[in-house]
Amino acid sequence: MTQRELLLEMFKNHGNCLTLGQIMQTTLAAEYRARFTELRHEGFTISLERGKKASDNLYRLVHREPVKYEIEPSGQMRIAI
Repeated sequence: MTQRELLLEMFKNHGNCLTLGQIMQTTLAAEYRARFTELRHEGFTISLERGKKASDNLYRLVHREPVKYEIEPSGQMRIAI
């Protein structure tokens, strides 16, 4: 299982909400921000609600919209809006 898959599974198992404290207790601790960036680039939305302590910060996986794109005759990919 990749780190990305692990993170998505954790969100799924915790009602799409994870605290920083929960994340820090896993092998994702050093790389969680990079995995969040990857997921955001794939169309996921991850919001942050700051807690009283950093470990209480709550990350919420809000939704995912697939990226729509078109291939132009030149072979160039263009994001469809």
